[in-house]
Amino acid sequence: MQELIRVAEGIAIPVDMWATWDSLSELAVKHGPVFEADLVRLGFNLRPIYHLNSSIGGEQAIGFGAATSASLQLVLRPDIYRAMIGSVIN
Repeated sequence: MQELIRVAEGIAIPVDMWATWDSLSELAVKHGPVFEADLVRLGFNLRPIYHLNSSIGGEQAIGFGAATSASLQLVLRPDIYRAMIGSVIN
């Protein structure tokens, strides 16, 4: 069984997903629930975001929008956005 970190009421993530959560949280605080992420900053491997998405609620928790070779639009579900904001502020 994986060790989990509770990030908000009803939302827990695996410990090994914390770095990905933290990176996305910083972007969410700065840009809001819909933002474009620089793929160089995130790393070209999107697998950690996919695994985080699966662990917190499936395909709808973190949505993927328009993409270019340099950026990817991410759309956060409202409860996930509130949890990310809270994890950076608190």
